[in-house]
Amino acid sequence: MVAALTEHPEAVWAGAAAQAVLAAAVPDLSHLGFWCGRDGLSTGLLSIDAGTGYWGMSWVQGGRAVIYGRDHHSDTHLHVPPVDLLAGAPDWLPWDWLHDVMTELDTVAYVFWWNGTAWARAPHPADADPGQCHSSGRVEEAYLDLVDPHRYRDAVRALDDLHRAARDRTVTRAHVDALTRLLDETALTREPDPRAALDTARTCGVAPGATRPELPAGHGEPADRRVVFTGAPQRLLSTAMRQAAEQHRPPPDPGTALDRVADWLRARHPDGIAVAYLGDHDPHPATAARSGFLDPDGRPVDPELSDLLTAWRTAETHPEHGSWLYARIRPTATGARADRAYDRLPDWWPTAAVLHTQWQALRAEMRARHPRWRPDWAPLLEDDLRKTGIPPHLCWRPGP
Repeated sequence: MVAALTEHPEAVWAGAAAQAVLAAAVPDLSHLGFWCGRDGLSTGLLSIDAGTGYWGMSWVQGGRAVIYGRDHHSDTHLHVPPVDLLAGAPDWLPWDWLHDVMTELDTVAYVFWWNGTAWARAPHPADADPGQCHSSGRVEEAYLDLVDPHRYRDAVRALDDLHRAARDRTVTRAHVDALTRLLDETALTREPDPRAALDTARTCGVAPGATRPELPAGHGEPADRRVVFTGAPQRLLSTAMRQAAEQHRPPPDPGTALDRVADWLRARHPDGIAVAYLGDHDPHPATAARSGFLDPDGRPVDPELSDLLTAWRTAETHPEHGSWLYARIRPTATGARADRAYDRLPDWWPTAAVLHTQWQALRAEMRARHPRWRPDWAPLLEDDLRKTGIPPHLCWRPGP
């Protein structure tokens, strides 16, 4: 796993700028190369298909910088709970701009920031690899494939000269011509474009007298920030519910409703049963009898038992605290032992995932409760997470 960048951002920028100039000079390389705009340097998303990923770097006011991207080794973006790549980031980070970039790219796997003296990043899980954190040099490799084989060594020297000039910010037409005159014309589909290469050098700030693009510094983390999420909502909800804690509630008074459930189970299921609340949603309207509860295998419980469970659950419902979501009932000789889960997917529920058929019931239950009694995963039920993202507090956090 990449723990941190080791190169100075000036060196990283110069190397990327040299590739951008080269890609502009040789249009046949444009699908692999970097380009530079008013926000910084970046690569194309299409290069993901070639196994390289994408990458971007921007300078930030005050001699600071940020790098973001993903490659085919990255799996940080697939982790559940999601990894907040901006957790603990400094106030000067261009928060809003970077959030827009991450939303547009959809699967950013790493973000590094340079504070003027050192690189840093948010904590990552040990089992999540952010991947390579900047260019692999494929543009130069592809360029050398287009060079006249008899002039390969000259091409390598011309590339070295281009990189040196990019570091010194002295890229000129001579550097571009030195590269393009070594090409094998029969291997090209498009003519070289020295003018585009020089425009790119100026935009990148590596031509004499040119200035490079720079983003204004941010003003702190937005209070309503959301973390971009591209995974499966059901898996995220299941993980969040399994990890949640139960809020303390006064013990409910089940009255005689639980006794009726116990009587029914004692006669038919003496070992007891565990159920999940399904509400008014019928998972099999054409083939199954009406049931408001599911067993651990996702099957509707007997309609008669469902009516008894509904009466018991209704009797215990509190106008603010709400009602239980899962219950386990074991009949005894004279009554029943009952376990209830209001705020989590309990350990004694054998199915590790929230069933699709429960989604509407969970949403209705959360809406019925007072906000004070809604668990922190409740927002996952209400939003289109791919559009809105998720609250940072639901992301992965390093352990003690």
